[in-house]
Amino acid sequence: MKPRKPQAVPRSKRPTSRKGSSPAARNANAQALILHEQIAQRAYELYERRGRQSGYELKDWLQAEREIRSTISEMPKRR
Repeated sequence: MKPRKPQAVPRSKRPTSRKGSSPAARNANAQALILHEQIAQRAYELYERRGRQSGYELKDWLQAEREIRSTISEMPKRR
């Protein structure tokens, strides 16, 4: 049996291309990435302080997240 050739989609039905995300969305993504990196760094510091004992990854991550987020919430807001 011969495979069917896919039918072409008319130009009027094709999805339009997007020019990219807005500057606000890019800024939010960058801030989320920075926050994630800060939490990961602090979680690693907690892991090292414990003598590199495994089995506490989630506990370290949650503790680091609490510390970082509380530090951020205490910072004065910029206008």
